[in-house]
Amino acid sequence: MPRALICFNDDQCGGAYRAANQLGLSIGSDLSVVGFDNIPQAATFSPGLTTVDIHPAEIGRLSSLRVQEMILSGRQDFTSIVLAPVLIERGSVAKII
Repeated sequence: MPRALICFNDDQCGGAYRAANQLGLSIGSDLSVVGFDNIPQAATFSPGLTTVDIHPAEIGRLSSLRVQEMILSGRQDFTSIVLAPVLIERGSVAKII
């Protein structure tokens, strides 16, 4: 029996929560679950879902500013914008002693 799941995205974690419930497993003690993308519903899972926040709104904001800058300047040089992901810790992960 696995002790932890790392899911591709937070939506998949909903399925993991349902399956764990059907198996009688307790998320956060019997099974740790971590998602990716920090959807608003992640905080409402029971227990709250530990997830990785990749700042999609900030990525969109910075990208639109970059495109606007390129249009206004006439330049077409592409540069990378790197934003560090943040682990949002909630109750879905068992404490390690």
